[in-house]
Amino acid sequence: MSIGLAIKTVREKRSLSQTELAKRVRVTQAFLSYIEKGSREPSFELIDQISKELEVPQQVLLLLACDKRSKAGRYSKYLHNIASALDDVLRNLGPAQA
Repeated sequence: MSIGLAIKTVREKRSLSQTELAKRVRVTQAFLSYIEKGSREPSFELIDQISKELEVPQQVLLLLACDKRSKAGRYSKYLHNIASALDDVLRNLGPAQA
């Protein structure tokens, strides 16, 4: 999973449209779409803003972005286990609280 797909997954679990999330973090919907498709990489500042709006720690988004193709050295096995556990958490994640 890429960072864009991680953002999209959590955004959809939170029942937010691209347009709504883009407004909240002050980027265009098109730019957010590029991020979610993997055509653009968000800055760490934008990841932080997005994580706050999605009500998940930015570390969760970054861990979700890990996949078997990512190079995490000797820790990759642990990161992949954590990412799998986070996938389970996402299955139970509902809309954000207003």
